[in-house]
Amino acid sequence: MAVPNTTTFSLLDVCNEIGLTGSNRTLSNCFGSAIDSGFDNAHRGSKDRLLNFRNYQHSISTSSLLLVDEKSASNACARWSDTPTSRIVRYIPSGQSFNNATALYSNSNGTTLAPADWYSNGVVARAWNGSTFTFTQPC
Repeated sequence: MAVPNTTTFSLLDVCNEIGLTGSNRTLSNCFGSAIDSGFDNAHRGSKDRLLNFRNYQHSISTSSLLLVDEKSASNACARWSDTPTSRIVRYIPSGQSFNNATALYSNSNGTTLAPADWYSNGVVARAWNGSTFTFTQPC
């Protein structure tokens, strides 16, 4: 459930959305734990005040993919056809394809970014640095 799309929500509303408890419930920790895609573009601002969390949603809608991860593009592409049992499930924002995905997650609610590596779907290999894709090449 998202932070309300009003100006009357509290820090507790934001902490509950993100899952922070106890002494971790600070605005600084909220920004540190927030996922960029969860911010509403109309309110994200400079990410320096509580109102930036207006309409914030900590989990996002994702689609699952079977991928291979390796230390190089060529190995990721080769392993796709050589070792089908080594394929892993990763998640991208719904409505995107692997070729144009802007994020790669380890979990289905889109709160944990996948580890840095080369990932392949057998058609292309993409370098993921842990926060963004940096390179794409055909297999």
